[in-house]
Amino acid sequence: MAAYRGCECTADQDYARTVCFLLEARRTADPQLGTVTLYAMLLRVVDHGRLFRVEDETGAIVAAACYTIGTPKESYEDRHVAYIEYCLAEASRHGSRLFLLGLKLLMKHIHLGHPEVSEIMLMADAQHKPNNRLYSKFTEQVEQLEEDGIHFLVYRTSMNDLLAYLDHFPGKALTNKEIPYIIWEQG
Repeated sequence: MAAYRGCECTADQDYARTVCFLLEARRTADPQLGTVTLYAMLLRVVDHGRLFRVEDETGAIVAAACYTIGTPKESYEDRHVAYIEYCLAEASRHGSRLFLLGLKLLMKHIHLGHPEVSEIMLMADAQHKPNNRLYSKFTEQVEQLEEDGIHFLVYRTSMNDLLAYLDHFPGKALTNKEIPYIIWEQG
């Protein structure tokens, strides 16, 4: 049984480990994403959002996501929206269930910490076919935008619809309110 834990970065060490993971993993998992663009996303997250990581049972980071409550377009005033700017998993884990498990961990985390969130928006590089294919399975494309010369697609769904979709996949979420993370055990 594989166990994953998802948690928000709060300490400097958490941020350092997760940023290093993102910089290293993007070289193979998302080579189109430039360092400058990634840094711009990270700066927005530090100013307005959260950095979330998924660790395996050894404590190694295997995935991460950058998100804000509210969208940059609305100056983060639309607090009913969780805006996921970037999700990344190790390239060696692509094609596994890690994306679904990590997304479920992230959604449970957001749902517990921000009960006002009713809508989820995800952003993907238009050239990143795997992410666009994944996102289109459970969301609808609602916008196109360009940032630093990169064309992005923005997808939207309701929190309830996404949680219902993710509940179709096996596994058991164990939530402990005493600790700042969620553990997902996969049978």
